[in-house]
Amino acid sequence: MLEQMSEHEKAIAAAYCSANSLKDTLSILNTCKQIGVLFYVELDANAWGSREEKLGYAIVDEFDSELKTALEQCKLGAGLCAYDYFDFEKYGRDIALSEGYFASDELFIFYVSDIDVKLYTVREIKDELCDTRLEEV
Repeated sequence: MLEQMSEHEKAIAAAYCSANSLKDTLSILNTCKQIGVLFYVELDANAWGSREEKLGYAIVDEFDSELKTALEQCKLGAGLCAYDYFDFEKYGRDIALSEGYFASDELFIFYVSDIDVKLYTVREIKDELCDTRLEEV
């Protein structure tokens, strides 16, 4: 299954498994199989600021174009706008407390997209993959 996944998908699956303490084969296979259902935000681990602040910026910049537009259109003089003064850290903290969790420094996963780690059996996954290496599992 890992051979069929991109490096990006593998990194997301690894972060999800680590954050949720998933170590058994069935849970890991189910995570890999369902990785596409996760709703998440990627954070730049190398950028300045706390995880919450990075989350706030990512949400406004990537998902809430209405808020971003409103903040940018609210001019405060001297070439500044409300976007320059918005408290992204508090905004990100509120989202983190109510909407999901940090799976890593680079990944925030929303609760609405959790994976069912027992959805598929090993047999079902093995049959779909047609991979004899899973006979040992």
